[in-house]
Amino acid sequence: MATTPQHGRHGALYRLRPGASASNMAAESCLESGSTAQIEAVARRILNPNAPPVFTDSGGAQLVSINYTNGFATFAEGVATVTATGTGCYYAESELTKVGYLTDWSLNVALDLADSSYMGQAWKNYTPGQAGVSGSAAAFFIGDDSFIDGIENKEYFFLELFTYDPDQDQTGDHFRVWVLFNSTAINASVGDVVKESLDFTAEGAISYKDAT
Repeated sequence: MATTPQHGRHGALYRLRPGASASNMAAESCLESGSTAQIEAVARRILNPNAPPVFTDSGGAQLVSINYTNGFATFAEGVATVTATGTGCYYAESELTKVGYLTDWSLNVALDLADSSYMGQAWKNYTPGQAGVSGSAAAFFIGDDSFIDGIENKEYFFLELFTYDPDQDQTGDHFRVWVLFNSTAINASVGDVVKESLDFTAEGAISYKDAT
């Protein structure tokens, strides 16, 4: 398995606000380029990982993957005109509420590799499989807003993991990723602030957003 680790010291964590509802799309226009397309309206690019929209190419190209963090779709071949349609398929940013600032994070991107070598070869051969993302993060512990209930409820969280943010105002370069937290640990040391350590697994692909 090949991995690409990333580390940072700054991040923000969002969860859906109480009573949040996902919005619909009806033949939403996309920006096409080669074998890819992205939803044109920036405000409609945070997709619902439980019910993403259906991307349809007028030329009949087959959909390969959807990135839930930036409304980006990849097809098996070049596309003509692509539209996206769905019920409850995206979240307006107003439906997300910030519930914490991360004090540390680590992100691991991995690709499954199957050994396809055969006898007589001098070097091994591998066949690539599926890619996946996992990681860990740390945040200050807030008793009445811990992430334990998020784990119990199998709740999706939206993370922004900053790699460059000199002004510390969350406008810098960052990864965006939908995650499920699969474990948490409360750390309390003498003379230190109580912190919560979290392990997560991403739902689908991640994206990277430049400040410019």
